[in-house]
Formats: sequence, C-alpha cells, structure tokens
Amino acid sequence: MSLRGASFACRFWAALMLASLSTAMAAAPAILVIGSDQSLVTTFTLSQDNADLLWFFDNTPLLTSGQPSITGRLFDNGNLLGTLTQVQTVDLEMVFESLSSQYAYTGDATVPARVDFSSLNKGTATGCLIVTVTGGSISLSVGDIVSYDGLSVSPDAFTPLGDLTVTTMAITGGSTPPALSIATGGIVNAASYGAGAGLAPGSIASVFGAFAQICPAGSESVPLPISLSGLSMQSSSLQSPLFYASAGQVNLQIPWELAGQTQTTLVPTLNGQAGAGQTFSLAPSSPGIFSMNSQGAGQGAILDSSYRLVDSTNPATPGTTVILIYGTGLGQVTNQPPTGSPALSSPLSETPTKPTVTIGGVPASVMFSGLAPGFVGLYQVNAQVPAGAPAGPSVPVVVSMGGVDSNTVTIALQ
Repeated sequence: MSLRGASFACRFWAALMLASLSTAMAAAPAILVIGSDQSLVTTFTLSQDNADLLWFFDNTPLLTSGQPSITGRLFDNGNLLGTLTQVQTVDLEMVFESLSSQYAYTGDATVPARVDFSSLNKGTATGCLIVTVTGGSISLSVGDIVSYDGLSVSPDAFTPLGDLTVTTMAITGGSTPPALSIATGGIVNAASYGAGAGLAPGSIASVFGAFAQICPAGSESVPLPISLSGLSMQSSSLQSPLFYASAGQVNLQIPWELAGQTQTTLVPTLNGQAGAGQTFSLAPSSPGIFSMNSQGAGQGAILDSSYRLVDSTNPATPGTTVILIYGTGLGQVTNQPPTGSPALSSPLSETPTKPTVTIGGVPASVMFSGLAPGFVGLYQVNAQVPAGAPAGPSVPVVVSMGGVDSNTVTIALQ
C-alpha cells in the first residue's frame, strides 16, 4: 500500500498554501477612508485567458482632503510586479498593461504601468493590489469598485474579458499603523487550532497576529522559503520555514532543531524590522488531525486505501477498511528530513513509537505512523477500523501520542 494519497495530498498542500483569507483580513466597511497610515488591499485571481491589461477603477468620484497622492502596487503571490501613481484624484483608476500589450490609452485619468504579469495568466497565482495614499486622504465606496481583465484588439481599443474574481477587499491600518506582532495565544497547531501543553518541533503551526500591510503569498516549492512577502519568523535564532503568509495569518513549520527545549519565543520580522515576539511552549508531541473544513472538527482528512475520503458517500467497513489519517505534531521520527524539506519515500520517516488510535471509542490497530513522503511536517497514520466500531455518519476519531490526545474529527462507518 502506498503511504500517501496523491490527489488528496495535492489538495491538502494547496489548502495549506492558500489559507482562507477570511481568517486573515477583516471585512471592509462600505465607505473606505484611506489616509497616510492606511491601505486598501484587494486580492484577486485571473482566469487563464492571456489578458494583457488589468483595470481597477471606482465608478463614483472620490472625496479628497489635502493633496493626496494615490499609488497602487501590483503583486503576484507576494512578489512585487509593478507600481503605478495616479496623475489625478478625480476617481480611483489603476491600469496595468502587460509588456506585450498593444493597447494605447487615450484618456487623461491615468497612465498605465507596464509590468510582466504573465504568471497571473496561468490562473493559479494570487494577485494583489495595495493602494496607498500620502499627502492627504481619499474616501470611496467599496461597492463601486470595478475590476476587469482585458485583451488588446487594436492599437487603440481593448475588449474586457470579464470581471476579475476578487476574493477579498479590505482596509488595513487605522488611526495609527498596527504594530507587527503575534496575538496572545496566537501560535497553534495548524490541524487542531489548539496549543495544549505545547507544540512539537517539526510540526505545522498557524500563527495569528498583525503582520502589517502585506499581500497573501504561499510557498511554490520545497524546501520551504524562510520569507514570504518580506515577512519571516524566527525562534531561538532559527528561521521557521513558511507555507503561507498574509496580513493576519502565517502557516509555518516549527524547526526540528528545537527538540528538547520546553519553550521558545517566536519573533516576526518584516523587511528587516522586527516586531514583538510571543513565547510559547514546546512538547515532544502535540497531535492534531486535519479536518476538511480547516477548523479542527467535523469530517477528518482521512482516506481509505484507494485514496477516497471516508465520508457518508464512502463509509468504511469495520474489521476490513484501512484508513489513512493525516495530521501533524506526532514528534520525532527516524530519517528526519532537514527543517523545511519534505520527507523521503525511501527510507521512510517513522515515529519510534506508534500512537494510539480510537475510532468510535474502540482502539484500532496501527500499521504505520510517520511523515507522509513528499511533504513537510505532514504526518500519516494508517490504521484498521476495528470490528467493534459503531456504525454512523459521524464516528469520532482520536489519535493519542505520549499521553496527549488530538482534536476529535469524524468519519462515516457502515
């Protein structure tokens, strides 16, 4: 039996890279007042349509105070593509053209910025526009902001391809800029969203806090990077590899090198400027099981031996089905990979001691426990559903290691 489900693992990886932005940014008010200490942050996805023009504008006139200068910065997965400063303050109008665009803008509202956004046309990256204002302030209605992607059809015209898929529109900042900081109790197991007695080195953690005005970015390769969108996290002089970073949430791996310590302090740094650190406890193990709703409860990220989700449409059979439980925080392993690097398929990285698994309160036989090959910090536990497990659409599953219980998730049994 293979020790990983390829299709599920890919979905898990994508979900970890692109954590829900609703947890990272607060919803925007209806009227936005953008001043010298605030920014408008818009994230979007672009279809695979080879657009050569991106257009963001407000359908209503701006209300201004002072002599505001309006600047937009376009990002691709946290990487700056280009900057545009408006030449007028009548309305919001940001136009970015590809390097190959044939469009010739004839109006007087703005001058398009030429940038290479070919990577956005793949339809897989997360684009982001940050609008900042200096020298005054502007007021605009978020409901009147329109976004288009376009294609040049002649030297002086373009055809809109349709509205961009805008996933988040938020205002950051306030009367004073937010300090770079980690929330109290904001360092948690990425699967269970709990800290318990501590977090295990090598595991995946989610960190919540105020990480200033950055665009969401996810790791695109392994080994994992130690910086995304200019943000990094350091503990005990060790850089933590990052899966994902946004203005309010970071997903990272706790370095293996912290094994044996009882606590450490995690410090966020943005573009070389360190923020306030947060001390948290470490433990040999802190098991957590991933759930499909990314909330640490409900349907577990648990597959059968054919790599199908064990839910009500595919219930497991007690005494027969072997399930694959995906989680994190099971502690030290043999053949430990370097921090930030994926586990190998040969040799396997196994936990020296197998955890205890209960399904519907009945102990299950554990066949394998270790890191899922090809992934960073992701553990896999293979167990046979015991014959005495009760039937039902939401049967509880718990993994215990070193006397520490995981969160409870569910599977379906027939």
